[in-house]
Amino acid sequence: MTPRGLPAKLLTALWVGVLVYLGVQIARTFLRYSALEHLQRTIFSAPAYPPTAATIGAEIAEVRRAHALYGGVELELLLSELLLHDAELRPDQAVKPLSEAIKVQQDAFRQVEPAQEQIALELAWAYYYAGLPGQLERWQATALASAPSMRLHLRFLLLAGRIERDDVAGAEKVVKEELAEHPQQPEAELFALAWHMLRGDTEAASTHAQSAAAAAPTADPDMRRFYAVYLLNEDDPAGAEAHFQALLNADPHEPERAFDLSLARAARYGLDAPQTASLLAQAASSSRNPCSLPGIKARAAGTLFQYTREWRWADQLMDIADGAPADFDVQAAAAEASLTAAMWRLAPQLNAAGSGASATLPMHHRRELPGIEPAVAAAQESAKTTAQLQEAWLLAAQAAAYRAADNLGTENSLKDAAAYLERALRAGETPAGLPAARLPDYDGFVLDPVVRMLRATHPGFDAQVHKIVIDYLNRRRELFSGVDCGPPLTYGNEEDR
Repeated sequence: MTPRGLPAKLLTALWVGVLVYLGVQIARTFLRYSALEHLQRTIFSAPAYPPTAATIGAEIAEVRRAHALYGGVELELLLSELLLHDAELRPDQAVKPLSEAIKVQQDAFRQVEPAQEQIALELAWAYYYAGLPGQLERWQATALASAPSMRLHLRFLLLAGRIERDDVAGAEKVVKEELAEHPQQPEAELFALAWHMLRGDTEAASTHAQSAAAAAPTADPDMRRFYAVYLLNEDDPAGAEAHFQALLNADPHEPERAFDLSLARAARYGLDAPQTASLLAQAASSSRNPCSLPGIKARAAGTLFQYTREWRWADQLMDIADGAPADFDVQAAAAEASLTAAMWRLAPQLNAAGSGASATLPMHHRRELPGIEPAVAAAQESAKTTAQLQEAWLLAAQAAAYRAADNLGTENSLKDAAAYLERALRAGETPAGLPAARLPDYDGFVLDPVVRMLRATHPGFDAQVHKIVIDYLNRRRELFSGVDCGPPLTYGNEEDR
């Protein structure tokens, strides 16, 4: 017997068992890190990274197999990063991968000290992309403390989240705080320029442009993009092209980066030039918003009309529309161009109200744009997918607001605008009342200068729009019932927004 009263053979067997267990764990750890290194090398390096809609499923399956064999939070985090890519690539099926990724990262943040900076930023993005701006707001302080080097990225996500929850005043407060806390720093100036460009106020953006230029080359990609858009607005397509090219080089499979670069190329060489055509073809193949070549050309012409205020782009857009009466993207681009022209016509009224729409209606055009109502009706008739229905009803909401601004049955038009906004947010809704997985791009409605002017002068309309947005976001929480979404959002007053 041993001093502890155990037979020597049993004690030996116990020690052997412990050594075997430790050996197995060491082997599993070695294999896990070997698998992790292999997966990171094969998935997260060029040309395989970032994943595409065609490759993401196989890559997720490969990481799941490795995790099933070896376990470990590191492989879970690798999986969560791929799941976030999956949600972005396929927004109509985004809920399941987003839910799993958020849950993994919420758990991992409490366990993995070295990876907290990465998790902090990815969780912030996931909350925003999922339509959980309340959780993004609550996460901000923890994220900033864990990832101080990511401050501007996180602050920009906070700004976007406040727009998402219909808190435009709160978004502007983020910009003012950034300028106050970091005066005369190029990064803060770029942050402010991005905000003004997001609102379509190039005149205000120009006051930050000189200082922002120094920060743009190394900035957050979204903010650098806004600086390039500013250059395009300022008739510097070559300068814009350099920034858009760098952004595409860093993310070569991203259709939106290809589309942005196509705008600068089109401004320099024309829509049909070879330098432009290949980029438009890449943009049209987007897994998020696939469209025809006429559709992507129409989108490009309409965007250039808005950015450059040159009527030649509207002329080209209408030429495309003549040959594609049933193409949703073409008709939606025509409707957006009609809204843009109407906003310029309302510029004196908007500027008097302080809404920041400084542009005026350009002249010397060859063709007339269709009226807003017929253009929106054409887009609605051609809409087929959930994303198209969402966009069509948002266009209808803006059209009704513009009708109200023209004093055409103001009260009824405001009721229509609110009703169409709600229809947009309910497009694709399940029979149980749950929203569609895809988050609509309603920030354009929230930031529209005409809508902001009307909300400032019609409190009932303002309250109704706010309630529609908050109710929608609270319904979205139910899609993510398996993760910590925090408490529901509450309604605010104009001071809060």
